[in-house]
Amino acid sequence: ADEGDAPDLVSFSTMAAAAARAGDLYAAEGYLRDAVKAGLQPDIITFNTVVHAAAKSSDAAAAMRWMEAARVTGQDLHTHNTLVNAFAQGGHMAEAVEHFREIQSALLEPDSVTYGTLINGYAKQGDLHAACGWFSEMESKGMVASNHQFSQLLKACANSQPKASAYAEQVFDLMVTGRGLRPCGMTLTVLRQAIGPARCQIICKELGVDLPAILGERVNYGVPRAPRPRSPDAPRQEEVT
Repeated sequence: ADEGDAPDLVSFSTMAAAAARAGDLYAAEGYLRDAVKAGLQPDIITFNTVVHAAAKSSDAAAAMRWMEAARVTGQDLHTHNTLVNAFAQGGHMAEAVEHFREIQSALLEPDSVTYGTLINGYAKQGDLHAACGWFSEMESKGMVASNHQFSQLLKACANSQPKASAYAEQVFDLMVTGRGLRPCGMTLTVLRQAIGPARCQIICKELGVDLPAILGERVNYGVPRAPRPRSPDAPRQEEVT
């Protein structure tokens, strides 16, 4: 084959990205190694792709290994966020928080993705206090919670032992009435898990939420109907009982 027919870095990165989307860490790693064997120097995009594959496979050790390898190209916030996600996906929240602090030490600013990953990680474990704490810290940094983060708080309420049903209603009311956010199917699904189907119907009717129509839609995290300033009533960790 002519030299011009040889795969370039974009080709290897594209194949690695396809493997990452499929959750095939072995293949993604193989494409990166093949790129090196071909005399190419992987860039930050290539490394991020393999770190993402490790995160999707919940292989925090592999994610950390490739994170270290990426130091030769420099690391961006996306790389760090992917590693935090790898720890959170595996339920290793102490390590996720530790790496969050490393992001700050690297003079990078965590974004809503970083915070959302921590909120969701604790929500999966039913740790409502921690989830609310990260939600509050995120908003204290000037980031306004989206439908996505509110859904994660409701998930924390649903997974708490016992379920934090009353608090879930407060969160949902703030989301719909205080922030003007339109619930999506995922939001209503976790709300039903937290407060029960019958109560969910009542609350939705009171707040003017068309429950049947939304649950028939494709899950979509949605956007605010109109921009609103951050409410002083945003959920706080110390308010959870």
